Amino acid sequence: MNEQQLIQQDDELIVAYLYDELSEQSREAFEKRLQNDPSFCEKYNQHSQLDQLMSRGNQPIISDQRADAVRWSLQRKLRKEAAKRQSKAGWLQNLWTGQVSFKYQFASMVATFALGFYVAGEREVIIQPVADNSQQSELLAFVEKDDLHITDMQLKQVDTQSGDIQVVYSLASRTQLDANLSNQKVQGLLAKTMQDDVSDSTRLDLVDLLKDYSNTQSVRNALSHSLLNDPNPGVRMVAAESLAKISHDENVRDVLRVALQGDVNPGVRVEAFQALIQHLDDKKTIEVLKNHSANDSNLYIRNQVKTLFDLERPVVKEQQEINI
Repeated sequence: MNEQQLIQQDDELIVAYLYDELSEQSREAFEKRLQNDPSFCEKYNQHSQLDQLMSRGNQPIISDQRADAVRWSLQRKLRKEAAKRQSKAGWLQNLWTGQVSFKYQFASMVATFALGFYVAGEREVIIQPVADNSQQSELLAFVEKDDLHITDMQLKQVDTQSGDIQVVYSLASRTQLDANLSNQKVQGLLAKTMQDDVSDSTRLDLVDLLKDYSNTQSVRNALSHSLLNDPNPGVRMVAAESLAKISHDENVRDVLRVALQGDVNPGVRVEAFQALIQHLDDKKTIEVLKNHSANDSNLYIRNQVKTLFDLERPVVKEQQEINI
């Protein structure tokens, strides 16, 4: 290794020690080196002082996923600054604008319908949607008829004798929307988009916009979906923080309990944990804490669960003695 690599290795080792990520054997070797290596000890003291100045909040362990989430969030803010967007309205105005060909642009507003045309007698036309989706209907509410384009048409069936045919095609539209976030239809539009296959940066922007509107059912559903399914830990973190504010709702607690048990990111699990321990009168939450969180890989969660249970035991014992 060159000198720069050795310095970086020492920095990573010190951070791992500060955040209790070293094995017992590695900790002993680290502490022994502190005693025998003055320069290494000085570097450790500098890191330790900086660590004390920086508030960790409720996430005492920094994982690779958490670092990625912070990095994504920082990149998002830098992009916003570079673009000099003056307001959220300005952001909404340019949400779907981009210098790509129309062939790819229409993907942001596609509503697919299977249309059966049965032409006979008086040339009656029967239109059959593939599915009755209320969210698709909400999306189409923002689209003018003149903006619709037919794409990907396929001729499925033809009866040359009767003239009956069946055609399948897609309707596509590229629409600019000038609106306000207080409009629940706009919230529903953004919530639906957040669950679609859009880029990481767009989903981060969307969840950041919608996090304060979790009382709207469509937004709440989208946040719940993102917390349990989004691959980006930054999106899941913001979703968890938003849902934590409405954890009085039983359905929201169900989602938080699933995240607490299954999310690979410790920061997301800590956020869900902090919300759930505000409801220790919930039997389902107590069961999850006892059976799962007590063995969580995150030291903070394990210690908090142990403290909570240690505080509860004397109270239970005292109540039993009174009953006797």
